[in-house]
Amino acid sequence: VATTFHTFVQLHVQEVRLNLYWGGPEGVAKRRPANPTNPNDPAYDWTVYDRTVNYAAQSGEHVLFSIYGTPGWANGGKGMNVAPLNAIDLRNFALAAARRYSGIWPGADGRTLPAVKEWLAWNEPNNPLFLTPQYKKTAAGWSIQSAKDYARICNAVYTGVHTSMTVGERVACGGTAPRGNNQPSSTRPSISPLAFLSACKKDGLKTFDAWA
Repeated sequence: VATTFHTFVQLHVQEVRLNLYWGGPEGVAKRRPANPTNPNDPAYDWTVYDRTVNYAAQSGEHVLFSIYGTPGWANGGKGMNVAPLNAIDLRNFALAAARRYSGIWPGADGRTLPAVKEWLAWNEPNNPLFLTPQYKKTAAGWSIQSAKDYARICNAVYTGVHTSMTVGERVACGGTAPRGNNQPSSTRPSISPLAFLSACKKDGLKTFDAWA
């Protein structure tokens, strides 16, 4: 990590986008927390991310965290690219993350952790690699399941982050892949960006500070 940030300094990097994994191998929440909005709940392990934001601050770079990856306890043991069964679990995690990186929270070593003010909900949700299923077949035909799931994901992350009441926070949604085939019966179905945005709006997407 130190070598990477040294290289960033040489390249005059100003902002670094990183995945903040909720679940998965690098996930913060290895098990269900008893107090999910408290960053110090014993179920949470922020070690990798604390170290990263400290290196970024020392190098003069801002961090944008993309909250991504569902832990198995939140979706019935399915993969990290499957949406949580209850969006409240994701909202609570987003709030805990925003509190920890609010600029006033003490880290494990006693130093105040640097602030992270920019957030993104998920990554390429119109791509089955990151969110699956993309489509679901119903009696009325194919529906865009990823848009239904992502509307809930975006709403959860936006609400969770802004509930921390940290001044200057911004939450982006989307982060979509640049193209999609809109073919539900293909071997790798995906959704084109504008079709995905329209479907998200139809399926309950509420608000965001930016759409990527």
